[in-house]
Amino acid sequence: RESSSSTDNLRIRAIQPLLPPACLMLELPVPVEVSALVAQSRQDIGEILNAKSARAARLLVIVGPPVIHDTEAALEFAARLRGVAARLSDTLLVVFAASFERGHAGAGWKGLVNDP
Repeated sequence: RESSSSTDNLRIRAIQPLLPPACLMLELPVPVEVSALVAQSRQDIGEILNAKSARAARLLVIVGPPVIHDTEAALEFAARLRGVAARLSDTLLVVFAASFERGHAGAGWKGLVNDP
């Protein structure tokens, strides 16, 4: 069989294995405040989707880039969105959603997870 090393992975400088999620969770534990925010947000989203409380009259708005390709820009966007979300929290529940990989992409850049 012929070697394809002259054509495969021409833009890859190195391959570094990723840590398994369980190891990463031990190495980088989620702060209590973040965990509480996620839990509260999930509860709020459930109440809106199921119309279970007075605050469920708010609209759920999910915004964000389809795939993060620039982490600094994503953090800036999230910080700006946080201010807007706080101002509009009586009528809207704004949720930032983004992905680090393009699972549906057949060709081209696959996202930060695969090609940082």
